[in-house]
Amino acid sequence: MKKRKGLFLLSLGGIFLFGLAVGEGFGEIARARLDSTEQLRREIRLLNLLNGLELEPSQIALILSRAAEAKRLREEWEREVLLKQDKLEATLGEIKKFLTSGREIPSSIAQDYHRFDRELKAARHRMDDGVRHLAGEVRAGLASHQLYQLEKFVPCIIPPKGETRIGQAQDFTGLAARLERIRAIPSGLYERRKHEIAWRIAEEMKLRAPRGLALDEEEASEHILRTLDQVRSLDTAAFEIQKEALSRELVSPFKPVKPDLPGGGITQKIEVFLLSPEVIPILEGRIQSGKD
Repeated sequence: MKKRKGLFLLSLGGIFLFGLAVGEGFGEIARARLDSTEQLRREIRLLNLLNGLELEPSQIALILSRAAEAKRLREEWEREVLLKQDKLEATLGEIKKFLTSGREIPSSIAQDYHRFDRELKAARHRMDDGVRHLAGEVRAGLASHQLYQLEKFVPCIIPPKGETRIGQAQDFTGLAARLERIRAIPSGLYERRKHEIAWRIAEEMKLRAPRGLALDEEEASEHILRTLDQVRSLDTAAFEIQKEALSRELVSPFKPVKPDLPGGGITQKIEVFLLSPEVIPILEGRIQSGKD
């Protein structure tokens, strides 16, 4: 009886350990699959952007060379971080020991930490400045219509149909058509239902708003009402001229406020997309296919 019980416990322990091993292995496999999926997403978003920009061969060569240099700068920064990693971890471990025991951190250890922190921040600033300079060179090599497309580009997986292939660039055509329908509502009916219309628009915009956006819902509804009243007060000619601006104004409470930096958004998008490591094999492939 005891022998059977011992075998049962041994088997149970084996199953438990096997389960742990499988669980750990599954976690690694899942992470690898997620990384692979995210890599595909990044490449598809980048393809949407590149297809829309319709780059000239000289522009492809420019971006490719600057992306390779950006990759070198980032790898150089990573090497510097890794060289200091062991010493930094040891210093952080010492700091944790002193804090855990409620003792004061010695000034020598504090100085070590601050030195490592300054050196790593300086290395990061050098890398950031170098990549930003490269982004400026790429920007100077793009045409005005390409810069406009970059400014309006929103990363997407499925690009919208039509002539614009660059991705989810902002298009207010649908919203402008909705404003036209609201203009066509008889005055009495509009006055009775305008609060409901504003509420429905606000609810739809909330679903599309960026996560974490600070939003005063009452203020947003009032803003929509004021805009709708303005839309209905215009004559046909004035509305046709202003309808895109009015559409933009209608949804403005649901958009994050961006800093007023000339070209800041374009330069950042060049850094993130056109100077990304993923762009290098794509552009190399295009150069090679052009030679074939």
